[in-house]
Amino acid sequence: MPEPDFPAALAEAKRCARLTYDALALIDELQRTTEVRHFPAALAEAKRCARLTYDALALIDEWQRTTEVRLKRQRIYISGPMMGLPGSNFPAFHAEADRLRNLGYTVLNPAEINPNSPTNLCGCMRRGLTALLTCDTLALLDGWQRSHEAHLEMHVAHRVGIEIVVAKDVAA
Repeated sequence: MPEPDFPAALAEAKRCARLTYDALALIDELQRTTEVRHFPAALAEAKRCARLTYDALALIDEWQRTTEVRLKRQRIYISGPMMGLPGSNFPAFHAEADRLRNLGYTVLNPAEINPNSPTNLCGCMRRGLTALLTCDTLALLDGWQRSHEAHLEMHVAHRVGIEIVVAKDVAA
């Protein structure tokens, strides 16, 4: 399903609200200058429609804001210790990637980017940092403090404005 065009919908709703208020002004003017009994009912109905329009605008604004926030955090890069750990700590990386994907996030997992145990650290770091720079969030695994590579990833994320979180604290 294509992504809804919220800015266009919001602009259209605002245009409708302006037209409703223009109509209200005309009804008010006619009511003041004309002796017709139907204007009070028409005015009440126009005001009701205007209130509904503005309520709808508020809902659209709130939904757009929360959707943008949710989408903004959608790409997550996992960082943590690998070097010197059994299996390069891949099981912890894979388990966290699975958990985050089940929550609906797009996950970039360095254990998938570099599926063989890191023999060429420079090459692994280049691929990892390149992937990190495409993300909105850096999620730190337990033990990240003991990893020089995770420290570098955190420093880069901080310097370029990527949100940094503790992986286990990430929720839907």
